[in-house]
Amino acid sequence: MSKKEQQETARGVLIFEMETVALGARRIRYEVLSRILGEQGLSLSEAEFSRFCLGCPKEYMPTLLERKGYTAAGPEQVTERLRGETLSRLMQKDCQLDAGLKAWLDAASERGMAIVAASCLAADAADGVAERLGFNQWHVQICAGAGMEKGWDTPEGWQHAAQSTGRHASGALAVTTGAAFARAALAAGCHVVAVPDEFTDFEDFGGADFLASSLSELKANDCFEQVGV
Repeated sequence: MSKKEQQETARGVLIFEMETVALGARRIRYEVLSRILGEQGLSLSEAEFSRFCLGCPKEYMPTLLERKGYTAAGPEQVTERLRGETLSRLMQKDCQLDAGLKAWLDAASERGMAIVAASCLAADAADGVAERLGFNQWHVQICAGAGMEKGWDTPEGWQHAAQSTGRHASGALAVTTGAAFARAALAAGCHVVAVPDEFTDFEDFGGADFLASSLSELKANDCFEQVGV
């Protein structure tokens, strides 16, 4: 292996939550779910969404619908509708890539870092969103779908994302918007940048290396240097 190849192999990896970091999907999910409940004259406050709807829709939907008194459709049907309509919104041209993330992708690419988008979507849907956003220009690798045996709320998910690039999690910097994913990334050995949104800013991000309301507040190269990735 040449010296250049050794240097490139030694470089770290940037892993980010695709839907929430890149596109603010949590706000979109809230708006879609609010509209679904509203069809039966029911309301969903932002506080209720933060309290009950930050996990997997399949898991929280039965309890949420029972609590709200929604009877127009079953949990499985509402979950599928939420996923479908959210994906439709993510694919619209007016749903633009976060400017702060773009700057980070530019910086990571210039440093020769591997870049991974961590997605909760099915693989084909995640690939479609990534293609629309032009992630190929940064050589972003997508981790999503059935190939993810462990979810992003487990250390194994983040370890898999790092290892899929030939790197180790200890050389990864994970960008997360929720505390559950942040804890899992920390447990995997990753460094963590926490950028909570309006639905998760009350959560405890203790242990994160950096905490900001948006990536635009942080200089990517300074963060890379501080954690040594």
